Amino acid sequence: MRTSGGPGWHYRGGQPPIPASRGGRCRSEGVLPQSGRIAPHDAWRALRDVAQRTGSDLDDVAVGVLRFALGGDLPDQQLGELRRAVDRYATDSGADTPVRA
Repeated sequence: MRTSGGPGWHYRGGQPPIPASRGGRCRSEGVLPQSGRIAPHDAWRALRDVAQRTGSDLDDVAVGVLRFALGGDLPDQQLGELRRAVDRYATDSGADTPVRA
């Protein structure tokens, strides 16, 4: 797999890599409000909480949330903390937590 952009990129598994960067964090912050239960300004706080409570790097959590949103897996410990964080910062929409197992 090449590590730079441009023509000729080849991806293992057919999916492009998700970079662990500020851009990756911003995109994962955009995924969380799509559930309708968490306000956009609380998304970063939820990601930070998951990282701190699981001892994970914030960038790793952000990339994991993006992959999870695309149908991938999230480690059980991070998934549990993500559910709790969404519940903590949930807006009063009356919706159920749509974070799947």
